[in-house]
Amino acid sequence: MNSVFRTGVAALGVVCLLGTTGCSGFVRAKSIQPSVEEAVTGVSDKGSSEAEEHSGFGLRDALEVSLTELLELETVDSLRRIAAEHVHNTMLLRLPGIQAEYRSSTPPSPENALDLLDGAIAYNHVLSAPPGSELSDERRPRIRQLLQCSGAGNWARLAAVREKIDLSGGVGTPELRQQEAELLLELRIATGFDNEMLLSFDRSTLPMPRKLDTPLVELQRKAVMTRSESAPLAIPAEFPAQVRRLYGDDPAAVPMLAEALYRLPRKLAALQLASPNRDLRDLAALGSAAGIVCEVELCYNQLRKAWNACEAARLRADSSVESRSALIEAVLQWRLAHFRLLAATGEEPETVPAGAKSRPVTPEAESELLKLLAEK
Repeated sequence: MNSVFRTGVAALGVVCLLGTTGCSGFVRAKSIQPSVEEAVTGVSDKGSSEAEEHSGFGLRDALEVSLTELLELETVDSLRRIAAEHVHNTMLLRLPGIQAEYRSSTPPSPENALDLLDGAIAYNHVLSAPPGSELSDERRPRIRQLLQCSGAGNWARLAAVREKIDLSGGVGTPELRQQEAELLLELRIATGFDNEMLLSFDRSTLPMPRKLDTPLVELQRKAVMTRSESAPLAIPAEFPAQVRRLYGDDPAAVPMLAEALYRLPRKLAALQLASPNRDLRDLAALGSAAGIVCEVELCYNQLRKAWNACEAARLRADSSVESRSALIEAVLQWRLAHFRLLAATGEEPETVPAGAKSRPVTPEAESELLKLLAEK
C-alpha cells in the first residue's frame, strides 16, 4: 500500500474516535419582510402603513449558528462513513444495481445523482490525502458548504410554508401545519433556538429568482479552482466535455462516474507502488474535478429549469389562492436549486486564500486520468 493511501486510511481510524460541538450567538437585524408574491410581482395586498418593522435574524446569521453547532460533528461523522465504505465497500457493491435503476423508465432524481457524486468525490479526496494530512481539515470545508446548502434549504422551506399559511389568513391546512412543525423541529435541533425565535426569521434575506447568465464551463472551471477537493487546479475548457464523453449517452453515466471515483484511490495506490517517488496529488485532485464538473452541470440545468418555472408561474399569477401558492412553490424550487449550485461551485471565499495561485492541468495528466476513469 502506498504512503499516500496508507496515511489516509490510518488517519481515518484515528479521526473516528474524535468529536466536538460548540455554541454561538447571532446578530439581530431589523427589516421589513416582503412576501414572495410582492417581491416577484411587485404587487402587495397590504397597505404600506400596515407593514410592520420588527427585529429578526437573517439567513447568514442563521447559517453561522448552525455551523457552530454542527460542523465538527458532521465532519467526524462524514469521515466515519468514508472509513466504513473503505472497509465494507457497501456503496461500491450497490452501484451496479443503481446503474440499472438509472437505465430504467423511472430513473432516480437529480438530487440522488448529486448525493452519489458527492460521496464518490469525498471518498477519492480523503483516501488520496497526502502524507501527514489532518483529515478533519481536508473534509471540513466541504462539510461546511453542504451544511450551508441544507440549512438554507430548510429556511427557504419554512418561509414558503409560512407564506402559504398566511394566504389562508394564518390557518393553514393540516398538511402545511405538519410541514411547519417538522421544519421547526429540524431547525431547533440545528440552531438551539425556540419556536418563537425561529419564526422571527427575516424572510427578506432569502434570495429572489434571477436569470443565470454565467456560461456553464466558466462555473465548472471556477468550481474546480475553489472546491477543497480539487483546488487550486485550473482545468482546460474542454475537460468537462471530455468527462461527459467518457460514458457516451448512457443514462447511467453519473453512477458509472461515481464507481470510477470510488475505484480511483486503489488505482493510484498501484501507480505509486510502481513509481514510489511520483507525486500523484494532482492526478487524485483531477479525479475529484471530474466529479465536480458533473455536479455543476446537473445543478446548472436544474437552476435554469427552476427559473423557467418561476417565470411561467409569475406570468400566470392572479389573485387566487391557488395561483399565489403556485408562485410561492416555484420560488421555493428556484431557491433550492440556487443553493445546490452554490454548494456545487464551492461559493466559499475562505476556501481559496486571496492571492492563491492556480496550477494548470497538463495534457498528460488529463489523458492519464481519463484513461483511469474509463478502465474497470
